[in-house]
Amino acid sequence: MYTVPSEQLKADLEAIDDDDTRDRLTAAFHSALIESVRNILEQFTAFRHILLYFNTHADWDAVLRAVRDAVNADAIQIVCLEGLDHLSYHLLPPDQSIDEDFASLLHDGLSIDDQTPDGRVRLGRLLAVNNDLLGILMVVRDGGEPFSDFERILLSNFADELAIALHNLELYSLISEQANRLARMIKQAKASK
Repeated sequence: MYTVPSEQLKADLEAIDDDDTRDRLTAAFHSALIESVRNILEQFTAFRHILLYFNTHADWDAVLRAVRDAVNADAIQIVCLEGLDHLSYHLLPPDQSIDEDFASLLHDGLSIDDQTPDGRVRLGRLLAVNNDLLGILMVVRDGGEPFSDFERILLSNFADELAIALHNLELYSLISEQANRLARMIKQAKASK
């Protein structure tokens, strides 16, 4: 994971008198930075690949694992709104208790970023496209270690990508339903002739 070099690190690098050592350290730092960026891009590529065919094969386990691993969470919950009165839950691990605090996510505006009294750290984002609420994504750490700014940004990007995939899935289902209805109408029209 990439972090901004601290002032102490900058001072330590400047204090090194040996140009050769400084060059080796700079090269090592540069190499580590490139590797970190490469890993992040690979995570995004893998996540987008999972979502690419989401309308034909909704692989929730792969989505859950990708997000959980990217932000180093212990658990992940995705709640999808399917109509006005139906929710579907996707959990990893599957036996975890469902966090019902989604009302605060909706009320407080787009995110949860807190620590519960039992020491769980939660980070949640709404899944929405064009003000159309599709679901909620929440990751949890049990050990009390807060999420970094980078992990917050990463989760926000994953939430945006997943929201688009869910929206596309909804559109795909609607188009398929309309195509089937049109096919039935054509078949009935041909049969009545």
